[in-house]
Amino acid sequence: MARLRMPIAWFVVILAFLCSSQDFADASQYSLIKDRRSNYVLVPYGYSVDLNCQLNDPLADVTLMQQKKTENKEHTRIPDGVKVTQSGQIFTINNMEASDKGKYHCKVQSTVIVIENLIPVTYGSQESYISSHSILPKSISINEGGSATFTCNVTGKGITKVEWYKDKRIISSTFKETGDNYISILQLTAVTASQAGAYECRTTDIPTRYNGYEGKTRMLSVTEFQFVAKNKRPYQILFVGNSSVINCRTNDQKASSSSLWVRRHTNPVQQIVPNGGSITQRRNRFYFNSVAQDDTGLYICKATLPSINKTIEQVTSLLVFTGDNRNPQAQVYPFAKEVLHGQDFNFSCLVPGDGMSMQWLKNGIAVPSDQTQRQPNRIVKGHTFNENLLMLRKVSRVDDGNYTCVVTTSQQQGYSNKVTARLSVKECHNPSGKFADPTDAYGYFECIQGTAVKRDCPDWQYWNQEEKRCKLTLKWIVAPDNYWIHYVIPGTTFLFDCRLNDNTNVQVELYWKNTTGGRFQEVNPLTDQFVTQSGQNFTVILPEGDNKKYQCRAIRMQGGQSVLEKEIILNTAQGLKPH
Repeated sequence: MARLRMPIAWFVVILAFLCSSQDFADASQYSLIKDRRSNYVLVPYGYSVDLNCQLNDPLADVTLMQQKKTENKEHTRIPDGVKVTQSGQIFTINNMEASDKGKYHCKVQSTVIVIENLIPVTYGSQESYISSHSILPKSISINEGGSATFTCNVTGKGITKVEWYKDKRIISSTFKETGDNYISILQLTAVTASQAGAYECRTTDIPTRYNGYEGKTRMLSVTEFQFVAKNKRPYQILFVGNSSVINCRTNDQKASSSSLWVRRHTNPVQQIVPNGGSITQRRNRFYFNSVAQDDTGLYICKATLPSINKTIEQVTSLLVFTGDNRNPQAQVYPFAKEVLHGQDFNFSCLVPGDGMSMQWLKNGIAVPSDQTQRQPNRIVKGHTFNENLLMLRKVSRVDDGNYTCVVTTSQQQGYSNKVTARLSVKECHNPSGKFADPTDAYGYFECIQGTAVKRDCPDWQYWNQEEKRCKLTLKWIVAPDNYWIHYVIPGTTFLFDCRLNDNTNVQVELYWKNTTGGRFQEVNPLTDQFVTQSGQNFTVILPEGDNKKYQCRAIRMQGGQSVLEKEIILNTAQGLKPH
């Protein structure tokens, strides 16, 4: 196979034209939300510059590519936190140097979008310069709800901007200028945990025909408002007469006094009011001096931080038993539960004693044995505990109901104890949202008028819960060519590699059209004298004076939809012939 690839400089103008054409725009679902600034950007050595890859899809994964004029390939600029940084779809090249020169592209899947052509330049002027640039303090650590102030001090001449940025987006600050001194003050009040991170003061002293800035960064650490005590277990096992402590203390003294609430079985939630006797409160700790069986329930600590109007909750359960082997009293955990459609869920029935039999009922009817599992006995506070699990998989509306654990004992014939818990299956948290199917990576649930409907992702796609959409796993074995214009000697062959990483339920087809316009037409390799096919590869012979755009399409066998495309342009190299 003989072909000729022209130097980049020969067709850079052609490429720029094609990238802006409607044909190129139609080939991709992605587009920049901001226009390019110009054909090239001048950046002084040592300065930093942002490269904005923000797309019409803010959740798309974007890669920054650099094409150097002196090399016949592209480089991926990997964010390392120093030379190249990234926040979302915005990249920054720091400390501009000669090796940073080149054309930059935003790449998402197989789509490549030209954004900037960076040219490092030497800049020096007596009219504008930066003498010093500093931020005080060096770092700040505060609790959520507190305040923080950073002061950026700049000395120099001709300073045009001193601004604050967070995640590469400008934020409000105050600015004042006194002679050659420039001060920008960033004041943050009622800070939340989401505001933690790096804050950057950017200073600009260069004329508008240049781009770039000098940046200094400081860190803000924010301790989230939370309860101090972390529950190691979701419940406490107690016996009548035992004492217990529920710790509702928070990590912030400015928070309101904590309150304690209880839900006993399916009864409404009620606030616990310390009575100075059986229940007392000291420093946001609640003391149960001698628990009774009626103290069994779900307990909820609540606390509010007024400065940011944030209320937090923490739950624990008290399971109180009598310890009477002849009249055992069982407990079911949890007492009531609301579960999202499609999730797995277990109820646990616990009872102390020997010779216990346990059975689960749903709305009075025995639950199939394959949905229950007897656990090995264990010793808790000197008592032998029996446990029987009720295991529900991929719950749906049919699982909604009352579940009863029935306990009998061999030590007293005819005795039984029944404890009932309520399971409510919630179809959707959001009436029109989407959420993952925990048992199927390639499926999800879509909420339609509050009802969860199972959906399957298309072939070669999986469900991404963070982005809440199906993402494509199908891709070309040979990625789309960065140099998608090729000059071919007339009469020689060009191999267009259209192999895929997955051949299941997909076939590859070739289309062509003239570079001057028109619609794509399907190529039939059996009848086309210039195209032959071998597997998923196509060999093309370009006649003298012919210029065409070819497109590979991955076609779904059922339905015939195109799910993936890549293109090249073949131009004849004028005046050249094969040896």
